[in-house]
This record gives sequence, structure tokens and C-alpha cells, in this order.
Amino acid sequence: MLGPEEFEKSKKEMEDLMINGLLLYVKDGTIPQFNNQAEAHMKCFHIVYNFTDYGYGDEFLKFHNDKIKEAVDGCYERIKNLSGFDFIDSFIDCTNKINYLIWQMSRIFMYTSNYHLKGTDDEKNERKYKEDNVCEFSMYIYKQCFFDKLENKIFSSMNEILVREERNGNYEFRAKLDTMMKTLQSMDYTKPMMRGRNATAKCWGEKENDPNKLKLHYQDKWYNYFKQETIKYLKNKAENDIKNNSAPDYVKCELKYLKEEDERLNSYVNKDFHASIKEINYEYLIKNNAQKIVDMDTGVNNMFKNKKKDELIGVYQLFSFYPESLKLIQTSFRAYIKERLLALYNDKEFSEEPKKIVPALIKLKKEMDEIVALCFENDKNFQEQENEEFSILITEEHCPKHLVKYADECMKNGFKEKSEE
Repeated sequence: MLGPEEFEKSKKEMEDLMINGLLLYVKDGTIPQFNNQAEAHMKCFHIVYNFTDYGYGDEFLKFHNDKIKEAVDGCYERIKNLSGFDFIDSFIDCTNKINYLIWQMSRIFMYTSNYHLKGTDDEKNERKYKEDNVCEFSMYIYKQCFFDKLENKIFSSMNEILVREERNGNYEFRAKLDTMMKTLQSMDYTKPMMRGRNATAKCWGEKENDPNKLKLHYQDKWYNYFKQETIKYLKNKAENDIKNNSAPDYVKCELKYLKEEDERLNSYVNKDFHASIKEINYEYLIKNNAQKIVDMDTGVNNMFKNKKKDELIGVYQLFSFYPESLKLIQTSFRAYIKERLLALYNDKEFSEEPKKIVPALIKLKKEMDEIVALCFENDKNFQEQENEEFSILITEEHCPKHLVKYADECMKNGFKEKSEE
């Protein structure tokens, strides 16, 4: 008969064989030195095997949980006052070591998981819930005594340090962000309460069945930090970029940034948050500066005037992310068409020979059509704006009387030479 005294001696033997070495590794990184690790593991496993069968399953679960908690509490005390990169690096290091400890401990206490922690609500008295094992209890302790206590610092550090550095081009931080996000995501499911065997099984039976209500619990909290950091970062970026760049350079800069931002979102941001973050990008980088991009000395008006088609292509691509801003380009485009048409009307050559206005109008219309096709991807709205502006200006109200007849005929003919019909 294995009694309490033998049980205590056996726990001490397990500590000496493996557990103290594993705890020391978590504490300071000292690699456990086992004379024969496989033999030590099997001895520990057989102790658990024998005492669990003698009714010490609950005691072994408590012993396991106490050791995990000892390691987790030690990690928390070591890093709770750290900040910046020291905190992030230490958090990742502690999490990796705790994961190693959990893996090793789960091998030792496997018998307790498989034959003691099982559901008993079903008629056949068979294991009902896969999750009710010592690994899950370990992760619950990690969550409760480490992650949750450091939660705010984790979220703020990820956003104020890792995200900011990564956005500034330090892509080596993406690996750390990925590690932190995987840890964060692993917290987004219900954990078992540390109770007796039957209560544990019932607890798992009460898990929320709707994954949409569970999966974003911690990510929602992280996103609140991420959103505020994004707003703060973009506000500063947009102000500096518009101040220190020409319009075409600003456009190139933000197109490059938005492409990189898509890569970042796909790398470490839950898809549910992509749309809202993109809206913030478009608001600060496009909406708030769109009118400035039009009006700057190097802006859209200048691009039309100096026929800088490549630059117009860039502006259209950028503004297309925030379609409302395209109306500003359309307004500028119409003003440009009006300017060019009025210049034709005021040409003295056509005062003397009004018929010559026809080929000039056809040439101008083709030029505007090419701009719509090349710079604005044949956008129907731009086509309509162009056609409407020509229609308005080729009327008696705007066109000189000596030209209106020929201009009107040209428009009715679809701005084509008669030989083209």
C-alpha cells in the first residue's frame, strides 16, 4: 500500500530526478544536466503511474500545478519592472522556457492526464473532453499568473515599440511581432478551472460554442492599443510627409507605405480588423491632404498644366483608395479642359478662319480622352466629367458666336473628322 509518507518521498525523488533541473532552466537558462534523461523521465512517469492508480491523482495534479506556478511566478517577478525592448525580449524568452517546461512536465504527468482527468458524465464513463489534461492546466496558470498580469504592458509594448519600429522599416521586428501575436491569440479561448475531476469536465462542457464570440477577446484589447498607435503614428507621418515633400514625392511615399501596410496587416493583424485600420490610413494619408495635393505648386493643377501624366497616374492610384477624393481630381480636370477650350476660343487664327476650330477641337478632345485612358484607367466618372465639360462649353453661352456653329457640329459629329465617319 502506497501511503502519504511514500507519496511525499516520491515527489522529492521526482524533483531531484528532473523537476528541479527544469525549474532552474526556466529561472536562469541553465540547461538541465541529467545523467540519463530517458531513464529519469521513465522513473518519474512510473511514480505518477503507480500513485495515480492508488488514488493520488488529485494530489499529483496539485503538485504539477504548484511547480508550474512556481516557475511562472518567478518569470513574472523577473520581468514585471522591465520596459521597452528588454521587456519584449524577456517576455518572449520566458514564454519559450515555460513552453519547454510545460512540454516536459506533460510527458511526466501523462498518465494523470489520460486516466485521471477524464469526463465522467457519459454512460460509458469514457474520456469525454480532449482538453482536460495537465497541459491545459499549465496554460491556464500561465495565462492567469503571467500573461493577464502583464496584459497592458504586453499590448502597449507591442504597439508602441514593435509596430512603430516595424513601420519605420525595421523588418527584423516582424518575427518578434509574430511571436507575440501567436501568444496573444493562444489566450483567446476558455480555460478550465482548477477543480476536481468531475467539475473540470463539466467546466469544459460549458465552453462557449460560438467561435466568433471567443476568438477576439484578447485581440480586441490589443486592437484598441493598435488603433490608437496607428492614429498617432499616421497623424505625425502625414503632417511631416506633406510638409517635406513635393506632391508627386508625397504620392510615391504613401503608395509605398500603403503597400507595406497591407503586408503588415496580413502578417500580424486579424482579418477582422483590416478594414478599420485601412480606413484610418486613408483618412490621414489621403482625405486630410487631398486638397493640398491638388493645390500645391507641384500638385494636380500643375500636373495637368505641364502634362505630367506619370504623376497624374500616381495621384489617381493613391486617391482611388479613398474614392471621394477623386472628385477633387475631376474638378481640376474640368478646370483644365475649360482653360484649354477658352484658349482655343481666344486664338486669333480662328477669328479669321472659324472652320479651323474643328480640327483643333478634335485634337483637344483626343488629348483629353488619352488622359482619361492613360491616367485614370478609363474611369467612367472621368469620362462623364470630360464629356459634360465639353458639352457645356460648346454652347452659345460660352463659345464665341462666330465659332459656335462649327463647334456644335464638331460635337454632334463625335469630335471626328467627316472622313472618319
